[in-house]
Amino acid sequence: ALHLADGDDAPEGALVLGRHVPTPVRLGALIEQLSIAAQLKKQESEMMLQRGPCTLMRRPPQLRAHNSVIDLTDKEVGLLALLWQAAPHAVGRDRALAEIWGHKTVLESHTLETHVYRLRRKLEAWPDVAQALQSVEGGYVWRDDASF
Repeated sequence: ALHLADGDDAPEGALVLGRHVPTPVRLGALIEQLSIAAQLKKQESEMMLQRGPCTLMRRPPQLRAHNSVIDLTDKEVGLLALLWQAAPHAVGRDRALAEIWGHKTVLESHTLETHVYRLRRKLEAWPDVAQALQSVEGGYVWRDDASF
């Protein structure tokens, strides 16, 4: 369904047109405004992810849950986004290093483990959320059923 409304009255998930479309409606003008609104909606959805009680914001890099906010690094946002998108499947260490840090070869590095450790420390404020980030053989997994 198409909902034409201003930003305050728009139903959840509706495309909001950036400016008034004059009547009578010219089809070309309407298509242009719908295209712009769809692009903005796509950008907005790419800027945040939702999982359980959590909202992951890319800009500013934050995790929001339980009416509070935790500031994150860009790498922590990338790690959570990767785990959330892969859930319920595990993400291997090599894949995480490749996708988040751009490492193409296996490195003897504790970069990933250090970031996971720091992220877990931040998540301790929300025990139900913290227990969803789990270590598995060779990587990590986000298990919604463990916490929410």
